[in-house]
Amino acid sequence: MITSDEYLVLLGTSPPDDFGALVAQADVEINRATLYGLIGRDVSTFPAFVLDALKLAYAFQVQYLSENADMLNETGAQSFSLGKFSVSAASGSADSSSVQALSPRAKNSLLTVTTYLRGLQK
Repeated sequence: MITSDEYLVLLGTSPPDDFGALVAQADVEINRATLYGLIGRDVSTFPAFVLDALKLAYAFQVQYLSENADMLNETGAQSFSLGKFSVSAASGSADSSSVQALSPRAKNSLLTVTTYLRGLQK
């Protein structure tokens, strides 16, 4: 969805070494945040202001994933069992919800995209 050159222009910093993998991870979160409204659509037909917001969301998400990789990887399993012993985190516990998968800046950029998708007629 975004190239390394676009990332450089949008954020003014060089893309991370694992840029391709981070874009793939960003794609998962952005699709989830847009309620999968981008699946099967040709985004190149979107108006420029929507496409620009989408590219910015991808750039912010890639940056967020790169900067917070350690924290995102430390969330661990929500439950596990060992023999008769079983442990699970409560759904509302601080540990299970302390890390956001979607960058707050990406979420703000996606407001334009999701608004456009909701008004889009087939």
